[in-house]
Amino acid sequence: MKKINGQQQKEHYKAINQDTGEIIELLPEYNDMSRGKDNAIGKQFLNRYLADVYPAGQVIVRGKPSNAPRYYDKQFKKLDPHGYADLKSQRELEIRGNWLEQTHERLRVKEEVTQAKLKFLKRKI
Repeated sequence: MKKINGQQQKEHYKAINQDTGEIIELLPEYNDMSRGKDNAIGKQFLNRYLADVYPAGQVIVRGKPSNAPRYYDKQFKKLDPHGYADLKSQRELEIRGNWLEQTHERLRVKEEVTQAKLKFLKRKI
């Protein structure tokens, strides 16, 4: 259901009681899907696979490692503040150690290489 806003809202959220003819004000739609202590979308996954996700702080998405979602990090911080601090400092060191790959010159070279690779990917029609 979609919540109605604007000029149509006044008419949409009124109903007439068939027995009495009284006009009743209705409440707008409200959905609280994944907000709660126990029903958050990733909570059950994290509870089951916490040892696989941490201390590395990575999940596998489509076969490639990726940093864990922020929600997982927040939950890990509540469970193990010292482990979270170590993970955070480790991530910062990885970023600093990789700064040479992010210079303008290096990014230009990477773009040229990618463009050269794309020239070999011509389709036959």
